[in-house]
Amino acid sequence: MSSSRVKSLIFSFASAGLVVITTLFLWQGLKTQETKYLKETAQEELVKFEGLISTELIKTLNTVEQVAERWNIRGGIPQMEWNADARAQIDVFTGMEAMFLLDRSMSLRWLVASDDLEISLEKFQKIIALKIDVLKTVSTEKKESIVESFLFNDTQVLWVLSPIYLDNQFDGFLVAFSRMESFLDFILLGIMRNDFSLSVLQDEEVIYGSRYQDIEFVENWSFVKQITLLDLKWTLSLVPNKIFFEKESSPLPILIICFGTVTGILIFVVIFFAIESRSQSIEIKSKNDLLNNSVSELKKITEELNAISRTDPLTLLSNRRGVLEKCNNEQLRLRRYDIAYSMILCDLDFFKKVNDENGHDAGDYILVNVAKILKGSVRSIDDVSRWGGEEFLIILPESGLEGAKKVGEKIRASIESSVFNFAGKELKITMSLGVVCHSNKENNF
Repeated sequence: MSSSRVKSLIFSFASAGLVVITTLFLWQGLKTQETKYLKETAQEELVKFEGLISTELIKTLNTVEQVAERWNIRGGIPQMEWNADARAQIDVFTGMEAMFLLDRSMSLRWLVASDDLEISLEKFQKIIALKIDVLKTVSTEKKESIVESFLFNDTQVLWVLSPIYLDNQFDGFLVAFSRMESFLDFILLGIMRNDFSLSVLQDEEVIYGSRYQDIEFVENWSFVKQITLLDLKWTLSLVPNKIFFEKESSPLPILIICFGTVTGILIFVVIFFAIESRSQSIEIKSKNDLLNNSVSELKKITEELNAISRTDPLTLLSNRRGVLEKCNNEQLRLRRYDIAYSMILCDLDFFKKVNDENGHDAGDYILVNVAKILKGSVRSIDDVSRWGGEEFLIILPESGLEGAKKVGEKIRASIESSVFNFAGKELKITMSLGVVCHSNKENNF
């Protein structure tokens, strides 16, 4: 087997392997995205539950405070009328079927759910008695409501206390309470999904668990969120179970693996049969590119040499060779299109004297500045060149004799009025000019 064939096989295997590896990375990326999606979904559910429970807690607190405020505004209501007035104020208290006034002992007015009547007031007062002095002090000074949950007779209870006043004096508390299970079941009824297990914790103790706690859950998947309302601090814990993963997971990662494997095999076959022709194409293209680069480089060097051969190195104007080519072009235009052109031959007067008295550097300085004056005195389409020594030649395309004479006079006056400062000396010079116009009719000088 030839070395090129071995290289083809190696490259084919490498390409197919790269596809498989890429597929594995893609699969891993999809699994990561899927995991992120599952976590975001679970987190969204937890946020929804937290919002619902927080809303109902606030609604419950506001409801009790509204009844207390109504008591405070009325300044005291007879016991028989108060119960009816409370029911008129509150139509539905979450987790409660009805409102009842049980007793006014210990300066407490009671609102209790009908299904919680078995929680006797007498037993409940024993717990209140342990806190009543503290509650009176706090409520009198801060005038704040209290929301708490606690275990009472093996039943988790949620209770709300709001201070009430009579004749602007603290007169006790309005107390509302309900079973925790009744309160949360009422909120979650109809929205709790069977693919989650939801728990409510207080002081790291579970005080409520959803009905789906017995379904097998997945380890290392747990989401928590805090609920705080006045003195109440709860932690919501949501754990997805296997039903959630079966329902929300996507088959796409498995399909990607299958697709990548088949694609890798096809790529191996295609590359193996195409590799040698591709290598030849690359080699031919490489040689063509090298040849094109050489031609381009040669062309660039040729253009630079042509430009140098047509440019005066001192003044950077066209030299005699360059201006003769331009004269030839204008002559061709004259013959073909009958477009006249003019030329101005300029000669610096007594230039040798400048060199003899001030040195050749001074002469070069004057030549450079005269070239600038000439360039600034003509149009952009006109061409200024150094004809030789102190002589300059200007070509004026599409210009007649009269126009050329005006340009020449403008140049003569500019040179005559110019002062050239060199090495602390002020040098002046004049220029003589000759003008000629070329046309098919005649040549005018």
